[in-house]
Amino acid sequence: KGIGCVVIDYRIYPEVKIEGELEDILKALQWTTENIATYGGNPDRLILAGHSAGGHMSGLLGLDQSYYTQAKIDPKKIKGYILMSPILDLVHMEKNNTTDFNNTTTYAVFGKEQDILTKYSPKTYFKKEMPPLFIMYGEKDFPYLLEQNKAAIEQMKGFGFSPQVLEIATYTHEDMVLWATCRSSLKE
Repeated sequence: KGIGCVVIDYRIYPEVKIEGELEDILKALQWTTENIATYGGNPDRLILAGHSAGGHMSGLLGLDQSYYTQAKIDPKKIKGYILMSPILDLVHMEKNNTTDFNNTTTYAVFGKEQDILTKYSPKTYFKKEMPPLFIMYGEKDFPYLLEQNKAAIEQMKGFGFSPQVLEIATYTHEDMVLWATCRSSLKE
């Protein structure tokens, strides 16, 4: 159907913190823009997608395009962003989770400083002009993600930007990443 897919991976904590994760994604995007034509793809028509933490980083790269400048990637090659159950507000995530979650996830990956949590929150970069965003989440996703995604969507609308949004009935956080695989398997 004329759609290709490059599945990338990135190092995670404890090997690296957020900076290393973003570095890996940017290296994969560099490789993709330089090599995808060899596989029949168009390096000028890319979509960056991710689930959960991947959705967080996809959103961050799309909304704070200074990362592309540092990596020498033309942001115009990325035509849109698909954020599945994304983390959009790290300050909200910290306030709405347990001490154990914050110690093993939030603080481990980002640290405790509020200015750093704000810096790495995609919502910090909302403005009137944003790239195309498609935000998806499950009706039964993690409560803090549902709350922050719905608030973020309203905040974007306040800037005059309307992302494409899809809430999938009955889906959990895990279903959001599994459903496409399951559906395609059923068709075969």
